[in-house]
Amino acid sequence: MKKLQQSITDTQIWHWIDRTLGIPRKQLGGMAVCPYVKRYREQIAVVKTDNPVGVVGNFANMKQLLDLEAVVVYGFSQTKRKNQNMIAKLNQQYAAQDVHCLFLDHSAKEPPLPVDYLWGKCDLLIAQRASTLEQVQDLLLKNTDYYTYYTDDV
Repeated sequence: MKKLQQSITDTQIWHWIDRTLGIPRKQLGGMAVCPYVKRYREQIAVVKTDNPVGVVGNFANMKQLLDLEAVVVYGFSQTKRKNQNMIAKLNQQYAAQDVHCLFLDHSAKEPPLPVDYLWGKCDLLIAQRASTLEQVQDLLLKNTDYYTYYTDDV
């Protein structure tokens, strides 16, 4: 996997964000996989690193100053179990700093939505402002049927 990650660029990650996550889909009632990604596009950073924990710590401490809503981290390589443990620890450690992390496994086969949006080239960690996530989730729950498209509980 390390060799594969070396060839991945920030531009490819942005292309996936813009062309996969941000495009409205018929299968989702005309909504995008991430309905608010376009709104916050200029407040998202993409970082390649072998130290994702350090990037999340920097995001937690600097997001206000840099006016960031999220950071997409790639370039690290570890086992699925280590990634799951890392995400759990990060969410516990940074919850009080308004940060929520999620992990996208490059080997995942089934997305929880009825469209293919998985990124299969490398693992991704997404750290985002928890308050913004909660706010947009509430808006989607109140104003759309977005969550009815999920196959798993959100």
